[in-house]
Amino acid sequence: MLNVSSIHEASELLAHHWPKNGGRKLTAARKACLDGFDGTMSADDVRRAFIGAAKEIGVYVWEETGEAR
Repeated sequence: MLNVSSIHEASELLAHHWPKNGGRKLTAARKACLDGFDGTMSADDVRRAFIGAAKEIGVYVWEETGEAR
């Protein structure tokens, strides 16, 4: 299990640890991370793009949100 808790962590995973067979949603998630870094996309939208890319390659995603306790 891996907890991704920031745009930076998502970006690192997508850039360096993602399978090479990612498709359209991988490309969209990478762009979303860049947009999140420069403030043109919300963290929630980046999160949705990242989840889409994970599902595209068959990774199970636990989609619970909220503040850490």
